[in-house]
Amino acid sequence: MIELPICRWRGNRTIEGHVECFSPKLRHGPNGVREELCLGCYLCNHEPDSTPIVAAMPSAASQAQTFVGKMAKGIAAGIPRATVEQVAERKAICDACEHKKVEEGRERCGLCGCYLRATSWLFGTVEIPGKLELATVACPAGKWPALYPPPEKQVQ
Repeated sequence: MIELPICRWRGNRTIEGHVECFSPKLRHGPNGVREELCLGCYLCNHEPDSTPIVAAMPSAASQAQTFVGKMAKGIAAGIPRATVEQVAERKAICDACEHKKVEEGRERCGLCGCYLRATSWLFGTVEIPGKLELATVACPAGKWPALYPPPEKQVQ
């Protein structure tokens, strides 16, 4: 285990020889970065400051698992959509949420990685509803519930 200098971007050790890094300049896998890379980073050796550290997006594998699960549930239910008013209400909640992220002009949930609005896929031939529009999806932070099935039909 290498003794690493203070860095405001560093998180916990993950596996042997790796640490979490929350630098916005660095992309890494779910196990973090090698200690040697962390030690040689030009962002390293910064004294801690009051800037909050924002957690990285979930791993690609975790995002894929979440996406497949949510889409399977939506397809099984017939892809029910939220109304325009319900989407607007959900969006207002997400706009005020500390987990909302904007990447390349697209709004995403920082907890699950889902896009908030619809995404076109396969050269614009397929539209995948975003989490705000899909009625079977609930906020992972518990700030808004799934709209389908209706509460009276939900199994506890």
